[in-house]
Amino acid sequence: MKKSMKMLLMVFAVAFGVLLVSGTTSKAASGQATWNSGLKATGQKTQSVDLQWNTYLGEETADYYYIYLGNDTENMRFFNYVNSSRTNATITGLAPGAVYYAAIVPVIGYGDEAEALAWGEAVKIGTVPVVNPVTGLKQTSATANSVTMTWDPVSGATSYDVYRYNNYNDYTIVGQNLTTTSHTVGGLNPNMSVYYFVVAKQTVAETGIMGQSSEYTRIAMKTVPAKVTLLAITNYWQYLGEAVYGWGSMSNISGYEFELRNSSNKVLIKKDTGTSSSCDVKPFPKGVFTKARARAYITVNNKKLYGPWSNYLYNASTKKCTVKRSANKKKITVKWTKVKGATGYKVSISTKSNGKYKKVKTLSKKKSSLTITKYNKKKLSKKKKYFIRVEYLIKVGKKTYTSKIVSGDSLGI
Repeated sequence: MKKSMKMLLMVFAVAFGVLLVSGTTSKAASGQATWNSGLKATGQKTQSVDLQWNTYLGEETADYYYIYLGNDTENMRFFNYVNSSRTNATITGLAPGAVYYAAIVPVIGYGDEAEALAWGEAVKIGTVPVVNPVTGLKQTSATANSVTMTWDPVSGATSYDVYRYNNYNDYTIVGQNLTTTSHTVGGLNPNMSVYYFVVAKQTVAETGIMGQSSEYTRIAMKTVPAKVTLLAITNYWQYLGEAVYGWGSMSNISGYEFELRNSSNKVLIKKDTGTSSSCDVKPFPKGVFTKARARAYITVNNKKLYGPWSNYLYNASTKKCTVKRSANKKKITVKWTKVKGATGYKVSISTKSNGKYKKVKTLSKKKSSLTITKYNKKKLSKKKKYFIRVEYLIKVGKKTYTSKIVSGDSLGI
């Protein structure tokens, strides 16, 4: 018997409710047969769901498939229809992150003449939630091999993914399904600068459908610098009492710190050189052994995080050094003021200012003069000019260091 569309809707609502409660699989309360439609969602977006179902194979051929939709199984209503030649449809105009129930009913006729051939089972479907982007991402700490970051919580988010940004459309996930708003990425190297971004995700518990933020802001995060190397005095002016220290420059650093101490470990100079890998020391301390070192740092969250100090560089300069040749030119006497902290002195001689110097003698720290009578095991020649060099030694542990600052090179006699 034909039923009007209005009657069909009313009967469906009642019959479907009875069907779910009673668990009946053969007949609904209205007398209509139930139908295993195989209905399933094949795709979800924020405001639409793609549906697919089986072809109705009853005794009568359906003219249309009616699509019913509701927030629960008790209040489902007619939503749309498609020709029976189709077994798929897209439901649009839905709310993001919502849960619905859908059913497919094969019918013959149309409008007031429409008659349901069977009732399809109700299937839970849902849409993808809209998730706001992550804000407030910042680096909070670092080591030589890791960076730590935090971000602001996103309302509704159930988890977060952290990505390393490599290049345009090229990124690698480095933290997945995180339930806190902080993360540490390890396995890095010193002096690195890497871009990261965070994506918020929200999973609807009833459907298991997950949505994620589509926008992100990436920021560069740095690891703690490596140890400074190649520390050396690059220039020294004896008459000015000025020295310039330099060291190997590094990438991805915020600045350097230089420190100069005396042999008693007292700090003489401590200076932030900014991003310059050199430091001018004026006046340079004379008459005392010094030890210099440098280190690099990054600034994270308004805090300086330092890399390791370089090895110490030991240097000294005497307050005075004189060279005098006897009237008969057979002797050269060199005198110097003692250097505090020195454990010895080495005197060398050459016939050229920039030539190869030969050691004459190494003296104890108690000595402050030496008379030279021979060069290359031969007596000094009256016709030759000689150049004298005095070097300052310091023993630290089992190792002896020689100052790169020397006296006497220019004292040819």
